Amino acid sequence: MIALRTAGLCTVLSLIVGFADQTTIHQAPAPVHFGIVYHTPDGQADAIPGDYNGITFVTDTSGYQFPLHSTLSGEWSDGTPVQVVIDTQNNEREFGESLYRVRLTPPTLRDTAGMVLFWSGDIKVHQLPSRIGTIDSAMAHALQKRARHLVRLALPEADEAMIDEFDTLLVDRPLVLVTQAGLEAITYRVQLAKGGKVSDDRGMAFFLYDPHAARVLLQNFGHPEWSPRADSVFAIYPEAFFTIDGDPHTYLVAVISGAWESRGDWVMIDATTGRILTSDWHPLAEK
Repeated sequence: MIALRTAGLCTVLSLIVGFADQTTIHQAPAPVHFGIVYHTPDGQADAIPGDYNGITFVTDTSGYQFPLHSTLSGEWSDGTPVQVVIDTQNNEREFGESLYRVRLTPPTLRDTAGMVLFWSGDIKVHQLPSRIGTIDSAMAHALQKRARHLVRLALPEADEAMIDEFDTLLVDRPLVLVTQAGLEAITYRVQLAKGGKVSDDRGMAFFLYDPHAARVLLQNFGHPEWSPRADSVFAIYPEAFFTIDGDPHTYLVAVISGAWESRGDWVMIDATTGRILTSDWHPLAEK
């Protein structure tokens, strides 16, 4: 009887050990972190806050920083692979200064307007080529109407002095960025006019549009001096669309600039749904 109990106990222990080994083998992969070299001639780069967990991007809670002198995989905006070496980190940067200075290897001469997306971890990232496109007059009219509506939504958050600056809204021609996936990032300059004269041309309306679904996925109005309390007034500046092997989503790297003395935040947006994934920005249209 004792021998049988001992054998049974050994079997149970073996199962527990085997289960523990399997748990170790199937442990979740380390999160992947992204950065961007936004001014390539002198290697100015920033981290893009957020973790990629193999499924989507989530808010970064670890305060991760790229290690100095590390070599990371990257890709130019035209899809050419490159390695990014972190040279220095600036923890006491002034307004408008970059967090990192980096070197690109091989050191090739490129278009100075180009940018490089880079990342930690062993994943395959593909930037989607984009081009300047057009939209038809009916869509342009519909988006101009939406832009004016967004400004009306923003009025309760405006300073009184800002409201006094205009009696008419002028919405300029759109700048349309069309991706290889067909998505369109559309921006309008919104001008404030009073007495027939433009008094302020710093407003901007942004639309992420899916022409296949005929649907606006994300929209917002931004202005750099609307009001310190205007939490939902922010401009969205699209930078790059990309995909990750094994992930069905298309992502958008963008800068969000708030309504008062904002340096701008790098964010990841799910371009297939329009959700801002890595920050707490909430657009006007969601209110």
